[in-house]
Amino acid sequence: MAVVDTGYEGFIALPGDVFASLSLNELQPERRRLVLANGSILSAEGAYGAFEAPDIGLHSDGVIETYEGIEEVILGVEALSRAKVLLDYCDRRMTVESCP
Repeated sequence: MAVVDTGYEGFIALPGDVFASLSLNELQPERRRLVLANGSILSAEGAYGAFEAPDIGLHSDGVIETYEGIEEVILGVEALSRAKVLLDYCDRRMTVESCP
């Protein structure tokens, strides 16, 4: 489960415990600065990794980040750049499939 955030231009953001459980903190994470929509600035650390959703044939690589206060997995625009995302507000559904 993840939150799709079309305002997040990055790849994937994870809570710190998930980031550590995947041993991403052991891959010489780089420090980054994130600017939020409200103008506030967060200090993040990130490591290069992969995202795969085999059920829909989606695979992508990018910088996976973590920062203080994040509580959920966030998929950003970069992670979904090879996907077709359809939002159906009438039926309250979202479908994702790989690009043809």
